[in-house]
Amino acid sequence: MITDQEIKMLLHPKEHRHFILALIALAPITLILISLVVGTFGFVLLFFALAYFLVWFSQELMRTWFLAHSARVDEHSFPGLHRLVEEVKHELGYKKPVETFVIEEGTFNCLLMPFFQRKILIIHSGLLEQNVSLTEAKWVVARFVGSLRAKSYRLSLLQALISTSEKLLIFNILLYPYERAVVMSGDRLGLALIGGDITSAISAMNRLCVGAQCASQISLGGIASQERDLKGFFGFLVRIFSSHPPLVHRYRELLSFARDMYPHRLAELRHQISDAPHQSVSRHPQSAA
Repeated sequence: MITDQEIKMLLHPKEHRHFILALIALAPITLILISLVVGTFGFVLLFFALAYFLVWFSQELMRTWFLAHSARVDEHSFPGLHRLVEEVKHELGYKKPVETFVIEEGTFNCLLMPFFQRKILIIHSGLLEQNVSLTEAKWVVARFVGSLRAKSYRLSLLQALISTSEKLLIFNILLYPYERAVVMSGDRLGLALIGGDITSAISAMNRLCVGAQCASQISLGGIASQERDLKGFFGFLVRIFSSHPPLVHRYRELLSFARDMYPHRLAELRHQISDAPHQSVSRHPQSAA
């Protein structure tokens, strides 16, 4: 089990800075809400109560859809996956329930849906294919649970204010940097949970990017080139309006983290790439870092 101190050290270095930015963004929101409440004699609270109800209603409806049209993971259905999720939660020290569903979708992917206090993990059936290693699957699950664990370091009231403001689409552009840092913290915690096995993590990342059948065609040198081309005005717009960092950026961050924390595992990845006949660039980790 990873200790609290170890988890704190594994968080992305920008997480704290962007959390402060999110709190600063919440200050004018709070002042505006107070002014509206006073100016309308509390009438505006009805609007926000209605908006909150609509968000809650739509999320509960979506969860019910998954109950009706997919398989919920428990000790009876997908017992191996159930043990994996519980193992990841235990090793990361995340104690809140995470409801998990498997949907019929051939892509190698997952989706974390934070339903206020309830957290739902949607797993595509492609993740459960026979050629997917247990380490790859564990990293994918751990990066989602890791992002939840990263958020648990902040006061629950402040975290709730950020989450609520995002659901109401208020100043999201200032709140998203924190969410992106949390996602990258989840990637780091996932890598730590599989012992720094960057080869398996990158393999899983490739599958997430293009699917299992085409994953072997991805070159990390090509990914690094893509990230360089992402710079500029339109790349900036793509980044600031998304709650997730660009996937090509996550490659670089994960490789840089492995270089600092697990250099011997990164050396294994370099050796494997240099031995692969279909890969033409042998200095991928350095190119992408």
